[in-house]
Amino acid sequence: MNLRDYQFQPRILPTAAVGLALPLLLGLGVWQLDRAGEKKTLAADLERLRQLSPLELNAANADTSIPAHRQLSVTGVFETERQINLENRRQGNRDGYQVITPLRLEGSELRLMVNRGWVPAEGRQPPPAPAPSTEVRVEGFTTKPQPPAVALGEPSQWGRSWPYFTIEDYAAREPIPLLPVLLLQSPESPHGFLRNWPQERPNPMMHLGYAIQWFAFALIAAVIYLRLSFERKEPEAP
Repeated sequence: MNLRDYQFQPRILPTAAVGLALPLLLGLGVWQLDRAGEKKTLAADLERLRQLSPLELNAANADTSIPAHRQLSVTGVFETERQINLENRRQGNRDGYQVITPLRLEGSELRLMVNRGWVPAEGRQPPPAPAPSTEVRVEGFTTKPQPPAVALGEPSQWGRSWPYFTIEDYAAREPIPLLPVLLLQSPESPHGFLRNWPQERPNPMMHLGYAIQWFAFALIAAVIYLRLSFERKEPEAP
């Protein structure tokens, strides 16, 4: 193939199509690269937080901003009368509930919501999930639970069995002072149930793969456009 035998003759429709497609495909690729950078930073932050010694939370420092994935150690009293259960939580092939109980901090009216772990279902009702009525010490990791994409009714209608949990929904239901995080009680901490929390592990490589795909689509679109835009020259008359 001799390029001197071809000439560039762009057509209106392919030019318009590639003019729209290329910026979009390249923009999606750059966005995925940005997402990969964010996930890499998040992974480093999570690892740093996990290496820190547990923060001793008390009435004096409870107003400090507490990030997610931070180890906490706190002393207080469980309020089982305000306890709720997250329904349809499975362990293996068994249905059950996760038990979330407010812990009133020692010397304060502030409450920290504590996910104490999983209990198996007994019929259609959650089983009893008692807690000591005396002061206890609890340790675990913080998290900031998010609602699902589609809200499922109003918390005021859920009773004590909830489909999901957020601090905001609970605060609307129970007008008590709440810290803005949920504590996932550690397996070593007493007064809880089955606790097998998955560790969040951000995966930047997934976004790098998506970026490569979008850039590949952009390259394919450019190659197809150039193939359609070059035409063989008419032979010159003798």
